[in-house]
Amino acid sequence: MISRRLAGRVPLIWPRCQTCQHITPQTFLQGPKSSHNIRDHFSCQSENVVHCNSCDRCNCLYIGETGRRLWECFSKHLRSIRNRSHGFPVAEHFNSASHSLDDIMVCGWKQCSGSNISRKQHEVKLIFKLGTLRHNGLIINLNLISNLSAVSRIL
Repeated sequence: MISRRLAGRVPLIWPRCQTCQHITPQTFLQGPKSSHNIRDHFSCQSENVVHCNSCDRCNCLYIGETGRRLWECFSKHLRSIRNRSHGFPVAEHFNSASHSLDDIMVCGWKQCSGSNISRKQHEVKLIFKLGTLRHNGLIINLNLISNLSAVSRIL
């Protein structure tokens, strides 16, 4: 029997999971430049994913990737916000005026297979497609983008 579940979030797995409390059921990402539908299914246990942290207050987006489970990656973001860590774009955003930990949401975008390079290429592709390098985006490490773009041209 084929499952006909909608894309996006799967049902809550762990009631006390801090990540599950922030996973959004959205199946559509809207960036400053364009939009994209989410087709895969995600939970806090999903691994090897490209994900999107979003701000409910101002619709700012942060596109990231992880080979670990989504909860491990997102917990690091939550910890950096709670600790008011400097140098972390997500922490700085959610610790700025009129923002709080309650404003952050996370969703999976792409369930990846293959190498780290492939996952990073998907991340860069979504960053450029949605236009999150500038207005309404939190990605500021242009050296990373430049290096990944060079790697993708070689492959």
